[in-house]
Amino acid sequence: MESRSPLERGVAWMLFGLLVAGAVASIALDSGDPGTVAPRESPQVETATPPDDATPAASEGPTTTAAVDDGPGSFTIAATGDLLIHESVANAARTSGGWDFTSMFDSVAPILSQA
Repeated sequence: MESRSPLERGVAWMLFGLLVAGAVASIALDSGDPGTVAPRESPQVETATPPDDATPAASEGPTTTAAVDDGPGSFTIAATGDLLIHESVANAARTSGGWDFTSMFDSVAPILSQA
């Protein structure tokens, strides 16, 4: 087995640390039960109503409406295994015009299409 360079090891540890930090932050920010989160108060938005001769005088002036809060957002992370091209893999994907690796991704295509 070939030894990795110090730079490769450093990058690998940095990526691992970022992955762990992201997972910890995600868990810390997720309350788990949406019923335990205090409801957010919607900010009030004032809109000016243009004067209209048909509108009674009592309804003239700004009106107040509540802004819609869509709730927390989400994101998806998807990953697959290595993409090392061994000789047998390259030979299986060889076509007259080059290589076509499409069939080799058939098993992960449904997973990645949901990401």
